[in-house]
Amino acid sequence: MKALELVELCYTIANGGMAVITFYLLLLGLLGTSLLAVFSWLAGWLQTSGAVMLVLLGSTIFALSPVMAGFLALFFAMSYGVQGLKKWGLPPNPTDAHEIIEKAGARDAGQVVANCGPLLAVLVGQRWLVSGQSSLAVTEASLPFLLAEVAVIAGVAADTWSSEIGVLSSKAPRSIISGRKLAPGLSGGVSLLGTMAGAGAAIIVAGLWWGGNQLFRPEATTSAFFWVPALAGFAATWIDSLLGGTVQQKYRCAICGKITEQRQHHGELTTKISGLPGFNNDTVNLLTGLLTLLLAFWLQGL
Repeated sequence: MKALELVELCYTIANGGMAVITFYLLLLGLLGTSLLAVFSWLAGWLQTSGAVMLVLLGSTIFALSPVMAGFLALFFAMSYGVQGLKKWGLPPNPTDAHEIIEKAGARDAGQVVANCGPLLAVLVGQRWLVSGQSSLAVTEASLPFLLAEVAVIAGVAADTWSSEIGVLSSKAPRSIISGRKLAPGLSGGVSLLGTMAGAGAAIIVAGLWWGGNQLFRPEATTSAFFWVPALAGFAATWIDSLLGGTVQQKYRCAICGKITEQRQHHGELTTKISGLPGFNNDTVNLLTGLLTLLLAFWLQGL
């Protein structure tokens, strides 16, 4: 981290401002995210639209903060790791979650926006409100933004692990609203396995952030560097389930009678039975990320 600060300082002295730094970081981010996007596309983890969106958003995030871009790459690595284990290292999932989940398989552009959008929003806010400072500097003005940025990454990682691993539970999930049993994969359901997985993901991201700062700048590191992103990230799983169980659209198949998040089932249009217009899984994930940001800012005020 200090090395990156030194690079930014050298660029500032030699070229006269943060604009030049941002330009060079954008080029470097474009190269790095393009490599990641192509690899993800070839591995079947991203659709073409998702790969293009990752390059657009990822390179912009890198230009604003290389460190947060690195943590975002960590999220994708954690997500891909779980998907790889499910595909090649774990027994086949006996549930029919793929018939319920709105988007199963490779991520598309909407899913990438839902995962990366809140992080980009707070980075832009930091650049706008805390002008003239390196995105890596830990100051009284920048600290709330830095912790919120790590919190939203911890949140998307926790939500992904909770969903991907939770469907493997041998016990049916319970509705976060009513407590009744739900079909595995249906939004609004929680399970012990999924909850533990979400907590583990949040702790990993928060722990790496705290550990890195403790190693490179211990004088500026406090316990809040860990507990704020860990708590807000874990809370994101519950926020997502709460929104998924209340406002997310659900449908019923007229052929098999199952409740699903898909608009078509068995080749026929399904009938909407609950949820608000426009609130699909991507909308819920995006809103969850934004609420996680607000929660992280609020926690810092306690």
